[in-house]
Amino acid sequence: MARELTERQQKFAELLVYNEGRKSPSECAYEAGYKTRPRQTASELRNPKIAPLVVQYIGCLLYTSD
Repeated sequence: MARELTERQQKFAELLVYNEGRKSPSECAYEAGYKTRPRQTASELRNPKIAPLVVQYIGCLLYTSD
């Protein structure tokens, strides 16, 4: 299991939080560089069992953006 986020994971999380309501999760995944299966990837990256670090980072971004 990875101990830190990849660039694409970090970009996905940032796009998801900062474009909330303006872009879908699959659009954020595509823009972050997940060109194949962006809808599936977006779902996996928001699942704490599959990508706990990404979910944690999204939570941190949401907390600091308030």
